[in-house]
Amino acid sequence: MFAALKISSDLIDEVKIAILQDPHLQTVQEDLEKGKSNPDFTLDSDKQVKAERQRPVGLLQPLSEPAWKWDCITMDFVTGLPLTPRSVDAVWVIVDRLTKTARFISVRPQYTMDKLTKLYVDNIVRLHGIPESIVFDRDPRFTSKFWEGLQKAMGTKLKFSTAFHPQTNG
Repeated sequence: MFAALKISSDLIDEVKIAILQDPHLQTVQEDLEKGKSNPDFTLDSDKQVKAERQRPVGLLQPLSEPAWKWDCITMDFVTGLPLTPRSVDAVWVIVDRLTKTARFISVRPQYTMDKLTKLYVDNIVRLHGIPESIVFDRDPRFTSKFWEGLQKAMGTKLKFSTAFHPQTNG
């Protein structure tokens, strides 16, 4: 066990020496000390070159403000709820981005796209008309060719939200 620690320690020492002798890193360090910026490296308080592990983030690209209610909607499924007497354990949440009015449609996760389309037409299109755009996550139900074809035929733009960024949904 001690031999493994010794080998590991020797390897770390060799890596440190190789880093100090690396001509590219020496140039980077000199440039940083002169005040030149480098997106891949920074100079810490000990004058050591540190690699930037995260790329700088870009500016937020906010969604345009809807012109009228139910012109732009967001939708998502809430699953894993307690089973109701009708054997329903999920809710399809559809929200108007302008007024924040929501429609909650009880669904089962195993519903087919035909069934979901009928529910969508009966509960959203019939009451509010065809929206101009829909923001949703990359749920396989919404990325299917059938759903994309249906929305294209109705003239609705599909906008995908970023994974694990619910602020996209307004």
